[in-house]
Amino acid sequence: MFKANKKDKAQSANTEPVEEAKTTEKASLWNRGLWSIGNGFVNVLAGVFNATAATGVVMMMLATQGDDPLDGLNNILTNKNIQALEQSTQLVSASALYPQLLEDKKYTFYGDMSHTVGAVRSYFFGAENTQNIINADVKHVFIEYPQQMQNLVDDLASGTTTKDEFVGEITAQISPLWWSPEQMRGYHKMMADMIVDLNEAGIKMHFADPGMGSSGMSAESKDLLFEMAGVVVREMEASGVNASMSSMEIFIATQKFIYGKVLADPNFKDRLQKLYDDFFEKRLGEDNEHIASFIQTQANDEKSVILYGAAHMMREHDLDEMLGVEDTQLIGLYGDKRQYGDALIKFVYSQFLPQQPDKLHMLDEQQVYLYKDASQSYVQQPSALKPQI
Repeated sequence: MFKANKKDKAQSANTEPVEEAKTTEKASLWNRGLWSIGNGFVNVLAGVFNATAATGVVMMMLATQGDDPLDGLNNILTNKNIQALEQSTQLVSASALYPQLLEDKKYTFYGDMSHTVGAVRSYFFGAENTQNIINADVKHVFIEYPQQMQNLVDDLASGTTTKDEFVGEITAQISPLWWSPEQMRGYHKMMADMIVDLNEAGIKMHFADPGMGSSGMSAESKDLLFEMAGVVVREMEASGVNASMSSMEIFIATQKFIYGKVLADPNFKDRLQKLYDDFFEKRLGEDNEHIASFIQTQANDEKSVILYGAAHMMREHDLDEMLGVEDTQLIGLYGDKRQYGDALIKFVYSQFLPQQPDKLHMLDEQQVYLYKDASQSYVQQPSALKPQI
């Protein structure tokens, strides 16, 4: 699960911590009616994601064996992935690594391994990372926000608007389903601090994304994508787990939605296949070409740091290939090792995102995991590290 033949690709001290979503006690999956959706559950994402029927059957059997058996299985396999990571890597302090790391390449990608993990924003927009960027003589910072909102950054940097006005305006326009407005205001306050500090050092922040509104994905695919996301969020709210919903629970909520749609709508499989095709061909294909072109034009050969969803850098002919592998490096930002080791997510990634970073930053530990054998960087994933499912 590494790229072939590629080279090495703290919370702010002066901002208030952003409160993460709190987890409350979860009802067992059995009590939440997993079995009631029937044997059709074995058809993972209605067959679109090519997971085997055998995997689904095992899950269905385990669902009858007590409270949260699927989460239990996922935990066992996740622990194995973590053990494999620990055995094959060495630790380096993030604070010691980044100053050197940012000097190495023209483009440094920070791969956001999950948009729902607030720790990624807390770290990236925090004072320590901001200072690292300034010290490394970086000239541009690109983030995955819509290009159409660049005027908000420019107005804040020029002093036309205040930080409070910036936070209010951007939070009104950007409101992910999995975070509350209070959480978003907290992250945007940190972003505002970063923009001002970077500007004083002669560094410009760019909103680099074409945005879903401008994406080549069809309107029907976009509607279906947001409908599915909304179902998962409602499931989170009903269970009181918010953004801490486990990957297995997200999987089950999604399956319940999909299976119900398949039974009720004979055209749903075609709609789902269209969404799948659109996402990989357009969002991670054509959109990437626009993003890479934008970065090259704005950076004009100057050193840049880029925060983007890691999926944009985990396929063939992705952003780092487009910008030139000799000029790029990628470090994956994880909230913790359990996020890295999650067996279900690794299984899905292995089907559609067959590459991964060779530098893994576990934010809760403030440590970066580097592979002891440098040849493991960006080559086919060793069997010990392949998804354990």
